[in-house]
Amino acid sequence: MNKLEDSILKLMAAGGHTVVMQNAGIFRFPSSYRFETHSHAAYEIIYVNAGRGIMGIGEEYVPFKPGICIIVNPYAPHCFIVDSQKTCKITQVEMAVFSQPGACRGISFLENRTAYYRIGNCEPVNRMLENICCLNRLRREDSYAKAQMDFAMAQLYAGLSYYIDEQKEEPAAGGDKVGRLIRYINENLEGELNIEELSGRFGVSSRYVRKYFLQQMGMNCNEYITILRIGRTKDLLCEPAHSITDVALMAGFNSSQYFCRIFKQRVGMTPVEYRRMWRDGGMEAVSE
Repeated sequence: MNKLEDSILKLMAAGGHTVVMQNAGIFRFPSSYRFETHSHAAYEIIYVNAGRGIMGIGEEYVPFKPGICIIVNPYAPHCFIVDSQKTCKITQVEMAVFSQPGACRGISFLENRTAYYRIGNCEPVNRMLENICCLNRLRREDSYAKAQMDFAMAQLYAGLSYYIDEQKEEPAAGGDKVGRLIRYINENLEGELNIEELSGRFGVSSRYVRKYFLQQMGMNCNEYITILRIGRTKDLLCEPAHSITDVALMAGFNSSQYFCRIFKQRVGMTPVEYRRMWRDGGMEAVSE
């Protein structure tokens, strides 16, 4: 018996270990969908089946694309922004885990060493999540159903810990030259952002930066900047005190006319129509 297996078996056998499932299913989101910043005591595990976008987690912006799994740990503030060009499909499990102090030691997924994990090439994780979604949907409370869910959770703990520790963990966009460049973009959306100039400032070739964006984020540099700027304008449009011109300039668009054209092109409505829609209720995700 290896160390991880021993830790999981001890956790599952110990008294006081409880999992409260808060949300589990397969969801489709329209293009330009945005879920505002929030936090909760639950783990949120998302596997991306189709589409792309960005999650804001703490002070990081974390891109996602098909085949990526993002684990948001408890109490980490996060938001969800879908690309303005395509819809998005995810498998999601949101669950609160309660256990005795120290009982999760040795299980990397449950040790909360950072605000989030981003792992790739982990199709088995999707199958684990889908199994949990199916079991949760049955709403059975007999001993057989409980045993099935316990086994499914143990498998998930092992699978996620394996990827976090040994295999496909991908580094967050921070700590190296490209990471510092991306952080600068995140924090300076209202200014002029020229990739050639930024590459020179941070000592990395613009060719490498463009390759990094395409390989790691599934989008080019300008698309990344535009998604973030459109996301910021959506926040600003919720504040009636800001005029459309103010919103455009505060998000880094050179003119309100250009902003309105790009916003309509990507969101499918004008900024004024979006402001009215937000005031009247907003958009909803679709559950499968």
